[in-house]
Amino acid sequence: MKVICGLLALPIMLESCAVYKQESISIDTAVLTKDKVAVKTTSKTKLKFDQIEKVDSVYYGLNKVNKTFKKTALDTTKIASIHKYDKKNSTISTIVLIAFPVIIVVVIAAASWTPDFSFGGDGM
Repeated sequence: MKVICGLLALPIMLESCAVYKQESISIDTAVLTKDKVAVKTTSKTKLKFDQIEKVDSVYYGLNKVNKTFKKTALDTTKIASIHKYDKKNSTISTIVLIAFPVIIVVVIAAASWTPDFSFGGDGM
């Protein structure tokens, strides 16, 4: 049962781990990179977008929803910082988040397992 729960939780852990670079980039750099970004607003709200695009001097945050992109207009005066997605550290974090619980489960299972070396008979 525990193995089944672990297997069901695995896709959630794989999908939910995203790390963003610490240094902030400009909105124009974010448009050029076409990478995932986290936008922090002046009101401390964090918005995550698959990419940012500029159309007729208006910036939009794009999120893929059902094979199409949903556009969210961005007010540049309310953006405190923009942080680019860090693929390398996201991958490392995901691996660590998955490997650590697996190692713990294996260690606990190995510690609680006692082999039975009796081959029938009276135990002598």
